[in-house]
Amino acid sequence: EADVFEIEHIYDYPTTDDHVCVIVPRSIPVVIRWYHEWDYGEDQGYREILYIFTKEGWKKIDIR
Repeated sequence: EADVFEIEHIYDYPTTDDHVCVIVPRSIPVVIRWYHEWDYGEDQGYREILYIFTKEGWKKIDIR
């Protein structure tokens, strides 16, 4: 069982300074899912990354 927080940010192109800060105590296991979709005419797609906090520090897993 886990608490899920969704941070939704919709911005107007061509914004390039997107920042989200999440502060969590080290004693709490953390998984952050980053998902981004884009549609600029013929250039369409998405990217998904998982960030997992372990005893050794943060691990980044590219899903797509």
